[in-house]
Parts: sequence; structure tokens; C-alpha cells
Amino acid sequence: MTLPTSGAITDAMIINELRVANPGRGYPLGLLDADVLALAGKSAGPIKLPDDLYGKSAIPPFSLTGNSASNSANTQFSNGTVSCSPSVTRNGGTGTVSYSWVVLSNPNNATVTLGSGPSVIVSKSYLRNENGFAQVQLRCTATDQASQQRTVDVTGTLEWSGNL
Repeated sequence: MTLPTSGAITDAMIINELRVANPGRGYPLGLLDADVLALAGKSAGPIKLPDDLYGKSAIPPFSLTGNSASNSANTQFSNGTVSCSPSVTRNGGTGTVSYSWVVLSNPNNATVTLGSGPSVIVSKSYLRNENGFAQVQLRCTATDQASQQRTVDVTGTLEWSGNL
């Protein structure tokens, strides 16, 4: 929402901005209220109106960290499946976050189980004494309730061999 960068800032504008982070926030509104001070970026008063509130937003910063994953398997004794779970970690943002995954590259045809959560599963079945390698490139886009979007790429790497 963000408060204006010039002109008048009304009590109603301040309350509406504070409700982004705290939907139950209401009147009375005081310039020494902790959440008003936080919005102004101050630890103590006084607040100079409107200058200290120009362009301020109550929306918490939002970032996304990619966590690539890898795994290996020994094929010496039997057939099987090797898998790993690349993921993302959300930092900040507002409310519930939705996750959307796409496969960017999968040259060795690993099985990729996409979902709507912060991780996916990359797997590959192998035969006894088989050797192989698979690497999958994935992209996750996360969107918070304030419509902030962040995108990060991750990798899932699998290796299987009778010599591990």
C-alpha cells in the first residue's frame, strides 16, 4: 500500500497502512504508538508529520532463499530409487505464501514431483549395478498475501553407482 511520498498524510491513511501488517489495528492513533514509531522507522518520538512517514510501508520485507539438494545410492545389491528434495526458505513477507514450481531443465528424465509447497521431490529409479547421474534445474516463484513475488532457482542432483 505504501504512504504517499508528498502531500498530506491523514490519520485514515496511517491506519490503513498499519492494517496491512495488523488487520485488527484501529483508532485511537497516537504519534507515540509503537507501531506508528516502527512505521516511521524510529525507536522513540517525536515524529515529524508528514515528513517521517513519507513513502513508508508496513509490509514486511520478503525474500526467498534456494536450497539445492543432492543424494547418491549404491546399486551394488539391488534395484531401487534415489531421491532428493530441493526447497526454498521464506524470510519475511505478509501472511500465507503460495509457491509455484517449474522445471527448467531435466536432460536425464528424472521424475519430478511438483507441488504447491516450499519443496519438491526429484527421483530416479535404477537397476542393480547400474551407474548414472541426473541433474534437474527448477524455479520457484513465491507470492505472499501482499502480492510481493520472489523467484529463485534450485538444483536437484542424483547419482547412482555400484561403486559407492
